[in-house]
Amino acid sequence: MNCFKVPRACPWVSTNISFALSFVLRFGRDWGENLYQYRSIFLYLSILYLIFAFIFKLYNRIWRFICIADLILIAGTVTGTVIVCILYFNIAKGLYFPWTVKTLTWFISVALIAGSKLVWRLYWERKNPFKRKEERILIVGAGDAGDVICREIEKRKDLGRIVGFVDDDISKVGSIIHNKKVLGVIDDINEIINKKKVGVVIIAIPSIKGREIRRIIGKIDNKDVKIKTVPDLYELINGEVNISKIRNVGVKDLLNRDPINLNNGEISGYIKGKRIMITGGAGSIGEEIGMQVCRFSPWELMILDHNENGLFYTEKKIKKEYGDLKLNIMVADIGDREKMDKIFRKYRPEVVFHAAAHKHVPMMEYHPDEAVSNNIIGTKNLVELADKYEVNNFVMISTIRLLIQPV
Repeated sequence: MNCFKVPRACPWVSTNISFALSFVLRFGRDWGENLYQYRSIFLYLSILYLIFAFIFKLYNRIWRFICIADLILIAGTVTGTVIVCILYFNIAKGLYFPWTVKTLTWFISVALIAGSKLVWRLYWERKNPFKRKEERILIVGAGDAGDVICREIEKRKDLGRIVGFVDDDISKVGSIIHNKKVLGVIDDINEIINKKKVGVVIIAIPSIKGREIRRIIGKIDNKDVKIKTVPDLYELINGEVNISKIRNVGVKDLLNRDPINLNNGEISGYIKGKRIMITGGAGSIGEEIGMQVCRFSPWELMILDHNENGLFYTEKKIKKEYGDLKLNIMVADIGDREKMDKIFRKYRPEVVFHAAAHKHVPMMEYHPDEAVSNNIIGTKNLVELADKYEVNNFVMISTIRLLIQPV
């Protein structure tokens, strides 16, 4: 239930104090005599302030999060209070106020009320009832995005502590942003991380290219440091930079390629209403291909892999998004020619996406027999069976290149 909240600093008292102080400053020792004839104004100032506080909704503000918009509302409340009060006394009672009194009352009221709220915010920012996380944060980029991220983290002490900025603009080095120093250029980042014991690096440059992200990551020796970034400019067109949009650096950020426009009509032409088989469908690539294929309404989708655990989660994911799709999940090894022949004979796929392969080259250098069995012999089985059973399209996704160290 909403109820009226009397602010802690009792701002309506501040307006009365401000009015009295304006007389002290205006009339000096004779302030008491001059103020006496206006004594009834104190009640009106209090009532009018509470009315305008309701109008401007100051009573449901959380003052420990005060911002510029709140200061404007305070100024509006005081302005309305002073103007209406003065007009009432001028018209109804024929009492006129010196301009210095009007101006000083407004100015001192705004200063006292806004100042008390700012003090309250500073108090809360320094008083943390919870144990503060020891995560130390370094922001890359001392521009607008870095400024916003810094301000939001400073409001949320539980997120960690900002130790400073780095920026490639050498003219910014040594500058202060929200009481945090620009400690150096990006080339100094590894030394700064070690010196300041940084645990998180936030790349706050929305326009940054993939090669620059790779350069930054390449300069960080401590691989335990978490590296996060903000969305690029394309993603920020309809949004704003804020804490919720900070994410881990992904492959997309590192590549930072221009988007490829797909010919959906052509793709749909050989998928829609067809029987589609995806090998290696439990892997990250195969699973993504499966999700993309589902968009084009195949008649039947066959997901094949020898990883039954991965198949279980792939099946759940596809059924959640496309529950009405005819789906067949098959646990099979593409190296098993006899079983693969039975599958092709039974299901007669029209399109095969071949994504089954051992892709970890350094690991496969220790197990070349497995690499040959899966990547070469398995692929050979699929190609020959696709030809035998007249598959319309065979899409080769995986590489069969083997890097075997010479003896």
